[in-house]
Amino acid sequence: MIDSASAPVKRFLVFTDLDATLLDHKNYSWQPAAQAINYLEVNGYPLILCSSKTLAEMVELARELNTNSPIISENGALIAIPVDHQLSGQLRGKSTYKNYRLKHDGISRQEILGVTDELRGEFDYQYEGFSDWTVAEISQKTGLNMQAAEHAAKRFATEPIIWDDTFQRWQDFESAIAGRGIRAVRGGRFIHLMGQTDKAKGMLQLTKYYRSGYPETLWTTIGLGDSHNDIGMISEADIGVVIPNPRSVKPLHLEGAHIIQAQYPGPIGWNRVVSDLVLSSSQNVARNSKD
Repeated sequence: MIDSASAPVKRFLVFTDLDATLLDHKNYSWQPAAQAINYLEVNGYPLILCSSKTLAEMVELARELNTNSPIISENGALIAIPVDHQLSGQLRGKSTYKNYRLKHDGISRQEILGVTDELRGEFDYQYEGFSDWTVAEISQKTGLNMQAAEHAAKRFATEPIIWDDTFQRWQDFESAIAGRGIRAVRGGRFIHLMGQTDKAKGMLQLTKYYRSGYPETLWTTIGLGDSHNDIGMISEADIGVVIPNPRSVKPLHLEGAHIIQAQYPGPIGWNRVVSDLVLSSSQNVARNSKD
């Protein structure tokens, strides 16, 4: 029989993309995943939102989901930990936003715009980004309501754009910004310009915080996503979950013994996979306690 008093606690640490993964692509609803979200809460498994969205957007969603876990925003450029969270000491002395302590990675949005505006002025590249649009235009182009669009405009370290020029000129532009330390990552709807950071780096950094902050716990990471900017997070997780996106021009396909391909898109597929993983883990714990 296993000595439960000395056995380490095993828990999942869940990192999830939002649009077309946890959130429905049409109405941004997470309700079809409510059952699995409840399973995570009941079992004490942190749900960490990881997205290209801004911190302002994600704080609102975290409140709606009733989660007090850390957040990874702007594709890993920003880690935010609630000030009353056990891990907030990892970011002591850092800047704050509302009730979160912040860790910045990469370069600032102002630096990115300085480079791209200079290139656009010199070579007349045809593209538009969030910095070019009013809040009303962001709302129209994203389908967000005005309040959500206002939150989406509050960016620290990334600039989403829509490219309206030729492929050859895109290659020239991408090469030019790469020489200045700026990456271009294609998401489900926009190309995101950012520094040398990504969701996987944010996930690995937070996992280190959890493993050092909760040494009595054996954490198994789960990474869920649907698009190419989720590849690193899915691949680096202990369990990677690909959520199918029928709207994607190039559907994501990853291989590996640790990769799970969800059967259904969006929060319905998310709910099925996460529920199965949590229930399977609970059954294993119950069987082991009887051995």
